[in-house]
Amino acid sequence: KLCLALGDEFQPMIPRLLPAMLAVLVSDRARKREPTVQVLRAFETFGSELDDYVTLILPSVLRVAEDRAIPNTVRKEAMVTLRRLVEVLPVADLGSCLVHPLARIASQADVKDLFIQALNSLVAVALQIRKEFALFAPTV
Repeated sequence: KLCLALGDEFQPMIPRLLPAMLAVLVSDRARKREPTVQVLRAFETFGSELDDYVTLILPSVLRVAEDRAIPNTVRKEAMVTLRRLVEVLPVADLGSCLVHPLARIASQADVKDLFIQALNSLVAVALQIRKEFALFAPTV
């Protein structure tokens, strides 16, 4: 809520908050991973304010989505967050870093919701990188 209220004035605070938020994604061991879900939702709220940090955030969110030790509901939340961030952040330079993990998630998804979210995220990436997606189409 603070990010929405402050708008552009919140941008200078992100570099100080980001390391702790990314650490939560790696170190959270709570059974239902509530802290991880809260961080994912915060990323969505920050939205385009994360423009300068896209190369740090998206791979971290993808690692949550790929980790089979994490509950499927949290993995699904990570893919929803990823899709929403891809829609507002520049990802043209991250094509392979996004497409390959998402294709793996889709191919290994034993839960329909995970499969659908992985495909939705792939479509969002494809719409962002446009012609370059043709390079990755055979692997998908």
